Amino acid sequence: MAVALLTGARNLMAEENQEAMRSAGLAHLLAISGLHIGLVATSVMLVIRSLLSLAPAIALRYPIKKIAAVVGLMAALLYLAVSGATIPTQRAFAMTAIVLIAIIIDRLATTLRLVAVAVGLLLVSPDILLNVSFQMSFGAVIALGAFYEKMRGTRWLTGRRQSWLRSAAVYGAGVAMTSIIAGLATGLIAAFHFNRYATWGLAANLVAVPIMALWIMPAAILTFVLLPFGLESFGLTLMQAGIELVLMTAH
Repeated sequence: MAVALLTGARNLMAEENQEAMRSAGLAHLLAISGLHIGLVATSVMLVIRSLLSLAPAIALRYPIKKIAAVVGLMAALLYLAVSGATIPTQRAFAMTAIVLIAIIIDRLATTLRLVAVAVGLLLVSPDILLNVSFQMSFGAVIALGAFYEKMRGTRWLTGRRQSWLRSAAVYGAGVAMTSIIAGLATGLIAAFHFNRYATWGLAANLVAVPIMALWIMPAAILTFVLLPFGLESFGLTLMQAGIELVLMTAH
């Protein structure tokens, strides 16, 4: 599973683990797409911006947010190249790149306008319209984009600094709503193509998605950073612990 998340190659995963992930509604965690590209870009951006902010001479003179966005964009591009650049990964990178470029040029990238990326992909390869990966990927993106566009500016997503407990509650509610909306948007497509519907998908995602976002993917980034120095085993060990929890949840 670590190889699948790092390179996009899922052929090394045991079939029973893949089947468990599919049945639990967690197969989207194996396909490198918006979740993974977004986590890589934002994690790298957060680290770079935090490090630059420690030096007042840099933070007060240079636009460290834009610098961090450039580095995050480069990290996302590298991840795209390493992972095989499948259709969902191309879509995820294109949308992530638009958001990061918007930060660099002081513009706001609205979610639904990013769906126009689909038009570009169809112009290049019209046949992907019939591809289940394309249908599920953009089905989820359109549904989630429409929902969070409506939620933008509400007290749940903006406002004063919140307590740790409230922030955790809002994060949990966000994961739940995202799972419900994406499940409704892609459920019929999955039922049509695979003759199955993950009835425990919401519960499984409430456990697995935070582990993926806060544990496994940061460890994956650390693995990439340590790889040139031959120290990748440390990052892989951290990934292993999180992956075992996700597989346990799936089973």
